[in-house]
Amino acid sequence: MDGLILYLQASAYLATIAGVIVVFIAVLSYYQNRSIRKEEIEKERVKDSVKILKRFSGEILPEIKKYETEWVSRFDQAKLSIVNNEFTKNTNSYELSQENNENLRILTKIASGADTIFSEFEQISIYINYDLVKENLVFPVVKESLIQFVKQNTDVYSWQYKHHHSFNNMKMLLEKWDYTP
Repeated sequence: MDGLILYLQASAYLATIAGVIVVFIAVLSYYQNRSIRKEEIEKERVKDSVKILKRFSGEILPEIKKYETEWVSRFDQAKLSIVNNEFTKNTNSYELSQENNENLRILTKIASGADTIFSEFEQISIYINYDLVKENLVFPVVKESLIQFVKQNTDVYSWQYKHHHSFNNMKMLLEKWDYTP
């Protein structure tokens, strides 16, 4: 009987030691898997950053260049059309009021694609704000263009903000970058 008790005690000790080893291996495996998952997430963020940069340089920058040349000529054409309008000639008014001039400027900027560009920047801002990309890769390229575009088109930004689209993510990103339009 004493032999059986010793055998059961030895078995219990071995089971306890085996249990501790299994728990240790499980914890170690968990940390290794967590580390691997972090690396995978980081690689995904880098890939998404490259996609954003490719989209930015391949699509958004050309849109901005096209917009910058297009809106001024559209504005001049629209203004000339209004001034040459029969009604305007009859009133002997060859100038637009400041308010009408500003409204015409905003409408021609929107017709030339400013709202589309702002929407593109809004999408990029979502990626940056929610850490879906590596900000240190995207920041140097996007920051200056975004701030410059907002500065040059504050009238459209304000109008869009009031009437159609609040650009909350872009606004949050600009504030994060210490710029307030």
